[in-house]
Amino acid sequence: MRLPAMMALALLCAALRAQTIDAEASRFLSEPQARPGTCAPYRLQFAAPAGSTAEVEVQWGSVLLRRVVAVAQSPVRVVLPVPASAGVRVTVRVGEDQAEHRPTPPPRSAAASHSQPYLAVFAGDSMYARAILPTQPGRMLADYFEVSEFFADWRLADGYDAIILFNPDDARLPSGAQRAIAEYCSLGGVLFVAGSFRFGEQAADLPAPGEPRPLTIRDVALQRFEYGPGAIYRCEWDSLRRSRSAQAVVTEAVADHLWRGATEAPGGPAPTRAAPAALPLLVPGSPVEASPGAAFWVLLCVLVLGACVLPVVIPRLVSMAAAPAAGVFVFAAATGGLAALQPGPAPVADLWSVASSGPRPGGPMSLRGFVVAQPGLGEWKIDLDAPGPRILARPLPDIDGKRAWVVDVPLAAGSHGRWSSLRGGAVDGVPFRDFATEARLGGRGYDVEQGRLLDWWLDQQAWRGRLARLGPAEASFDPVPPGGRARPRGAIAVTLDRHDDGN
Repeated sequence: MRLPAMMALALLCAALRAQTIDAEASRFLSEPQARPGTCAPYRLQFAAPAGSTAEVEVQWGSVLLRRVVAVAQSPVRVVLPVPASAGVRVTVRVGEDQAEHRPTPPPRSAAASHSQPYLAVFAGDSMYARAILPTQPGRMLADYFEVSEFFADWRLADGYDAIILFNPDDARLPSGAQRAIAEYCSLGGVLFVAGSFRFGEQAADLPAPGEPRPLTIRDVALQRFEYGPGAIYRCEWDSLRRSRSAQAVVTEAVADHLWRGATEAPGGPAPTRAAPAALPLLVPGSPVEASPGAAFWVLLCVLVLGACVLPVVIPRLVSMAAAPAAGVFVFAAATGGLAALQPGPAPVADLWSVASSGPRPGGPMSLRGFVVAQPGLGEWKIDLDAPGPRILARPLPDIDGKRAWVVDVPLAAGSHGRWSSLRGGAVDGVPFRDFATEARLGGRGYDVEQGRLLDWWLDQQAWRGRLARLGPAEASFDPVPPGGRARPRGAIAVTLDRHDDGN
């Protein structure tokens, strides 16, 4: 009886080793709320041998987020962006062992709203932060963190309208925070700082913010720094602490940015980084025929040259009558084998882009791209720790049977053509629907694809209270799934202006 018992125990131990994820300890740090369609910070806890390497994957439809974690000790706790959506799967691989986990989205929806911003609040004492900036449904929703937990990746702050930092003690922010702030603000986010913000690193390659503009809210003096589509608000900690309502100061500063300096909330949908419910008219192009590359022509020339030279050279070296034919056959087979090793052309992905910038020429900007893949591109894999632009793709419903995504690119670059001004529902004095109709037909300086994109943007944004500058554009970065090549179809540039005369 001992042998069966030992075998059963061994099987149970193997099963325990495979179950590396602690589902009870793993949770969304934004509980009990999150913004649908966006990523929220998720603390994943799992067991793994010390000194090993774990691969963590987050499967979100046709998007795969990946991070490699060096295990110093067990259990491992890692915070990564996880979509607050149903059907998301988290996989941990340690050697040959693998475990899966399906996070449950938070039950409350922090939907985008002009009157109820969603904030991530960082303070040395999170309980004190809750006291001076409490969540108040209908007016403000907030999640609370320690300063030491400050996000080092903007994708952790994907669902928030603003990041609030209470730092009266001049604590140094973790390494990576400076770039995360720059990327977050370039995507239209707001940073509100009471006190100071010192970074654990100095990223000299980041664009500088605009000149400070004075602003007074509830008798508290603030400075507003433009950062492309986003902004940074700063005040002294003592001034905020002595104010009658710190909550009113913070929420009105956030509203000042979201409302573009207006005294009333603008009409239309509130901004969100979730995929839009209504998409622009995306008409994929025709499939690209494979065309021979340089390697093909080189091998063809070698084959022709060999076929001409070998029948002359081989008889001088070998007296057999069949030698020339055999030599040519072997040479042709070798050349064909080399040709078979050459990679084929990369699949094509059609790309439409909306570039968002601030008032300063050459200042920070961001890019939102709509991507439709031709056959051969079925999944968008994103390495969360890869160098270069830290992008985030979101799956869209298939378009004409092809995979589609919307992707956000912070700190992007591009150029634009002649600006047109959107004021009071009219573009350059022409009702926006008439202007869009002309642009869709290839007029007003837009080609047909740019005109379709502009028509969609105006239909979504040309509401009461919107002030903007619009123009045809050309993006300098083409985000497509790995292994694909971009086929740019159209791009427009947008700058949302403020109602006051500041930046």
